[in-house]
Amino acid sequence: MADAAAEQERKTATEPVIVGRWKRWQWPLAAVYFIGGLLLVWTLQSPALLPWAGFGLLGYGILCLLTAKESGMRETYWIAYGIISLFGWVVCADNLRNFGVAFGCFNDDSEYYYNMTQILAAGKFKSSGVYEMLLAGIGWCYHLVGVKEIPLTSLLPFNFMLAGWCVVLTGLLAKLVAGRAIPAFLLLLCTAGNYYFIEAMSRLYRDGVVMVLMVGALCLFAAQRPVSGFLSSVAAGVFRGANGMVALLFGAVYWFKRWIHYTAHFWMLAIALLVVGIVAVRLVPFCFFSVVGDQTKTGRYITKMERQNTFLQLLNRRKALARYFPPGSMARKLYKLGGVSGNAGLAASMVFFPLTVRGTAETVPVASRYILDTTVAGQFYYNLLKWLFVLAWLPVIPLLCCGILAAMRGSHLGVTTAFVYLLLVAGVTLISMQQRHCCAFVILHPALATLGYYLAADHRFLLKLRKGLFIIVPLGIILWNILRYGLLA
Repeated sequence: MADAAAEQERKTATEPVIVGRWKRWQWPLAAVYFIGGLLLVWTLQSPALLPWAGFGLLGYGILCLLTAKESGMRETYWIAYGIISLFGWVVCADNLRNFGVAFGCFNDDSEYYYNMTQILAAGKFKSSGVYEMLLAGIGWCYHLVGVKEIPLTSLLPFNFMLAGWCVVLTGLLAKLVAGRAIPAFLLLLCTAGNYYFIEAMSRLYRDGVVMVLMVGALCLFAAQRPVSGFLSSVAAGVFRGANGMVALLFGAVYWFKRWIHYTAHFWMLAIALLVVGIVAVRLVPFCFFSVVGDQTKTGRYITKMERQNTFLQLLNRRKALARYFPPGSMARKLYKLGGVSGNAGLAASMVFFPLTVRGTAETVPVASRYILDTTVAGQFYYNLLKWLFVLAWLPVIPLLCCGILAAMRGSHLGVTTAFVYLLLVAGVTLISMQQRHCCAFVILHPALATLGYYLAADHRFLLKLRKGLFIIVPLGIILWNILRYGLLA
């Protein structure tokens, strides 16, 4: 029996995780890297070419040590690394042209970078988080080889590497959930073709390391290695507590579902536990307190907690954000509406944000430490790339919707994935309201889309639904953009 189990484990390890016709990717991928190199040499700083190549090779080397050649994960890593880094360089080029620095208009990346420089210069750890300490470790490595001034463009490839790992890990999770290898094109559409994912991974945010640890924990739980999954969840929680808690919840729900053999009983008990857990851990404090952010150029973002009388006041505090949206647009109307109905509409808006397109001309509010102006009007050419996200999202939505339905009536792992996905969508869109936090549920898109890709064909209703959505979705995208920007007004 032991020999049979070992043979099965060896066979599973060498089976493809991601399938694709890799030779067809060679020339497009070479073009991506060539354009990225030109951006670095002409627009950004050519010394960043070495870190770009170095972190890419480092990530590939680690994958070679941990994965089988037949898995398809190594080829997918290079494709994802190239796509995400190209978008990152375009963003940096836009920032340099409009702001004079490579940092974004918000405070996060400049705050992480500033804290890293303080650690390197004076060893100040008081106002720094774990992610800044990790960046400082990379900075010390640069110092060891004689590089004293570390620009942002020399740190970003580290996040690109993490993003490549995250893409291949989501492919592994899809294989574990669906039981079949995910096509490479579908994996890339769900991740590198998703605006939330690529926006967070291409900037100096901690989401890269958080998502790698989180999706790693989900894979370990799905592979029935609970101890390793628990340790990875704890590591994710060190960088961002909420993601670690969600990873632990995934493991707990999965093993609980295996214990409860009847799906109907599972859903009743799971919903009851969920309600109790949310009320006890999350909603009770936020019913009475509201986090107030300090978006000035000094100090950390979260500064204090203000007391609220009801949870409705917490929802209504977002009305002030309406001024950031064009007059007459749907988003502005929803922010002004507030309350439960307005925030429910905003939740739908955040889930389908990749469907939104914009022009290059834009006026953006600024809260970066390294940018003096409070608002900047300029030409942001990365908005043109959002048309590609719209096209990538077209085939994903029908597969995702069918995959959720297929998962609910599928295996223990499928039911767990659908349950946690719906929980994350509700939690991020109604509580967090930050776009980059949506990566927490985006990493589940490949698994659910794979179920929709394979299993929907075996059910007449799901097959008809998938065909219908391929027609309805493009019309819905057009209508959404008309309503969002008030084009009928």
